[in-house]
Order: sequence, then C-alpha cells, then structure tokens
Amino acid sequence: LKRYKILSEVAKKEKIKATTAEVDQEVKRIAQMQQKDEAEVKETFRRNGTILNIRENIRDQKTLDFLISNGTASQKES
Repeated sequence: LKRYKILSEVAKKEKIKATTAEVDQEVKRIAQMQQKDEAEVKETFRRNGTILNIRENIRDQKTLDFLISNGTASQKES
C-alpha cells in the first residue's frame, strides 16, 4: 500500500501515464498468449475492470523506470 501511494504521487508529479497504445499493446500480448481474439479480450477487460489494472501496472512500471533512471543519473553526478 505504501509503495502504491509513493508511485502514485511520483507519477502524478511527473505526469507519468500509460498511453492508449501501451495498454493496447499489453492487451494484444495477453490475447496472443491466451490464443484469443484481441477485440474480445479487450472488451472483456473493459467490462471486468482489468483494463484499469493494466493501465495502473504500466504507469507503475514507467514510474519505477523513471525513478531508477534518475537515481542512477544522480549517483553518477555525485
């Protein structure tokens, strides 16, 4: 819960969001893994809320990548 709050705050401050293209790419990847139609998977995910989870997961990963990048850059400057 604490990690989620921190990531959420950093994402908000840095305006980090998952793009529609990124979400679509992840849905496509999942559909291929499950050998199902992409449009059907996407519609199911919209109805059951999974699409929101995917969007949050992508945002969190992008935020972690941002923090790692900036942490590494800060350490190099020291």
